Amino acid sequence: MLGIAQKEYEYEVDRKKTLETRAGIFLAFIGVLFTLISRSIDTSMFSSFQGNHFVLYATIYGLFLLIPILLLLVSLYCFVHVIITKKYTRLELKDFNDTRAKLTEEESAVRNMKAYVKVVSTNTEKNDTKTKYFNTGVLCTAVAAVLIILLYIITFAI
Repeated sequence: MLGIAQKEYEYEVDRKKTLETRAGIFLAFIGVLFTLISRSIDTSMFSSFQGNHFVLYATIYGLFLLIPILLLLVSLYCFVHVIITKKYTRLELKDFNDTRAKLTEEESAVRNMKAYVKVVSTNTEKNDTKTKYFNTGVLCTAVAAVLIILLYIITFAI
């Protein structure tokens, strides 16, 4: 049982590292998407439109520009939230003392197992929260990327 608890502890530590690494990669990708948005801004094409066509085109263009920016800002917030270091629970070394050393191996294993279960439960909650933020960031980034591609199509089709 103690071995299982130790493996779960290691799993949660690895899960935290994986989430933080992937969030960093997505942050770099968001930077690329912001660059693409800034390069797609070209108001010179509006001069060929007049009246209702101008309003319609400007509205569509504005939405395809504004929505991805908002989605990328949400993604940015989510990924930064994943990366921000939070205090993870660890085994308290103060519990390893002379009294603990005098316990039988079985009693010591049971106490260690209970300590690991408590630590893993706390860390799992933190990682689950990070996972929710990560998944939200991925979804927002993906939708923003699709809208940016459509923005480029709109920009260069006219």
